[in-house]
Amino acid sequence: MVEEQIQIIFHKTRNDDARQYEQDEIRALLWRLSKKLHSRFPITSIEVGVDFPKNMAGKGKSYDITLKLTLASGDVFVSHGKSKIAKVKGVGLGTAVREGFKDIEAQYRKTKTQ
Repeated sequence: MVEEQIQIIFHKTRNDDARQYEQDEIRALLWRLSKKLHSRFPITSIEVGVDFPKNMAGKGKSYDITLKLTLASGDVFVSHGKSKIAKVKGVGLGTAVREGFKDIEAQYRKTKTQ
């Protein structure tokens, strides 16, 4: 199973009640996104940073995601994802992760075609 083979490390996450929910959501999404790449080129770890900056009124407007993916070959890819959120907690988090992962896949394809 991909879940048991890829180590997902969180460096920065929110410190409120939604933290564990966000980590679980990100972990599940990254496992799904990384299956195809992992089957061809084993991924040893994915490092994740989640920032949820707030404005002066204390309201969060976006998620900033940092992803660092390390392959068994030693190749490392880093990306950032950003997404506006709706009023519902967590909406936009998946979009930011997907955006960051798409960027990593594009970097990977670019290096492998050179």
